[in-house]
Amino acid sequence: MAEVAEDFTIKNLIYTNYAKEVKKELMADLAGVFDDLSSSVFSPLADISMRDGESELDVESLAEEFKATMKKKIAKNFENMWESSGITHTLAALEYLRRETPEKSLQQWRPTGKSPKEQIRPYVIRDLQKKIVYLEKQHEYQSSLFNEYLPKLENAFDEINHLEANRTVVLDFIDVHQQQLQDDEDKIKNEISTVVNKVRE
Repeated sequence: MAEVAEDFTIKNLIYTNYAKEVKKELMADLAGVFDDLSSSVFSPLADISMRDGESELDVESLAEEFKATMKKKIAKNFENMWESSGITHTLAALEYLRRETPEKSLQQWRPTGKSPKEQIRPYVIRDLQKKIVYLEKQHEYQSSLFNEYLPKLENAFDEINHLEANRTVVLDFIDVHQQQLQDDEDKIKNEISTVVNKVRE
């Protein structure tokens, strides 16, 4: 009995590891989805002036950051889908049945003749397509917000620049008049002193 239990444990580990390898391959394929994404996709954003009016948007860095973010999100969603669906145990069980029942033909166990990876690919793709639709809607929404608020931000920056320019003019005006007041004050003091001296004489 102990030998049977040990044999089952070993086989279960073997088939579980097989399922994990399939998962690893699929995740590698998903990670490569954005590898061919060119930074030229973000080139229209390079025409947008930054706050200081001189810096330019680094589309290369933006593209890399976007790809890294999307890979991370897809990997997380795939991981959640895989674990919540119990695919590891399902694949392990299927592989166990295929290998441990030689009297049954491959055609009987897998009528499509496809590997487990190939068989679950349509479900993975379908899930990704749903996420793509969601991301496209999010892109449309974010673009509408961007188009709505960009002019407002540009106007705000223009007003700030205008206020800064006015501030400089006002400060210069104050400096000039302060100097004029000082000169007038000195002149009045001299005249008063002259009048007082004449009266004393």
